[in-house]
Amino acid sequence: MFGARPHPATDAPGKAGLVKTTRLLTISVLMLGTPAQAESPDSGFYIGGGGVLTWVDGTGTWSGTDFSIDQPLDNTAETLGFNWTDRLILGIKPLVGWRISPGFALQAGYALNISKSSNQSVADTDLGSTYEAGFTSEWGQRNLEIFAVINPNPDLGYFLFGGVEMVSVDMSITFYEGITYVDNMGNTISDYEYEKFEDDTSGLGAVIGAGWEFSSNRTTSAFVTAQYSFAKTSDSFFDTDDFDVKVGGLSFLLGVKWHPFNGGDEEASP
Repeated sequence: MFGARPHPATDAPGKAGLVKTTRLLTISVLMLGTPAQAESPDSGFYIGGGGVLTWVDGTGTWSGTDFSIDQPLDNTAETLGFNWTDRLILGIKPLVGWRISPGFALQAGYALNISKSSNQSVADTDLGSTYEAGFTSEWGQRNLEIFAVINPNPDLGYFLFGGVEMVSVDMSITFYEGITYVDNMGNTISDYEYEKFEDDTSGLGAVIGAGWEFSSNRTTSAFVTAQYSFAKTSDSFFDTDDFDVKVGGLSFLLGVKWHPFNGGDEEASP
């Protein structure tokens, strides 16, 4: 499966329905808007955050070889990867912003994602002995984003946003190989060797999205967003050149915002 031991050294065809799916998701978010909003915060500083689910694109090229993050790490194959079982990562995203006017805000967020684990192995048994070789890996991803938020009609709750995102990746990969056998005394003996590598990389790209916000009062609101990041690495990785991989993707965020300085007396409705 591995061929020669793979060294941690195309854009693969895009998902045929990704653009269509993104459009449908954006339309769905916009359709949630409703004029039944309570009085919403119209300006000032705010903080917030929530849970984020990201589908990582994970395609590109590595040292001239097609790469897809859910493919096996096999340097004899046409496409190699890190053998992810899926492309989903979970995390939390704290954010901070400044609403300059009812229709415009600047916002920054930082996604702290749970590390993605993967593994791969091949084994062969002969004469009562089992030889095994493989790897385990941990992929840690952090996303820093800065963008502008536009509320075309604050009374309806929907908003659009766009800006830039920096994706940072820290990865460790441990290769192992060894043999397991039963000795003359009936004891099971395992003899393995391990070698661990660590490296990091980063990617920069544009981000666009849409969302809907419901304000229960002048200081607190709940929101949901869908966004797509075009971040892509262009760097060396594990002492190999040209790790050009899309580390952005489609993500969804469900959270709350708090405007600490936007309280005060509310005018009675007519």
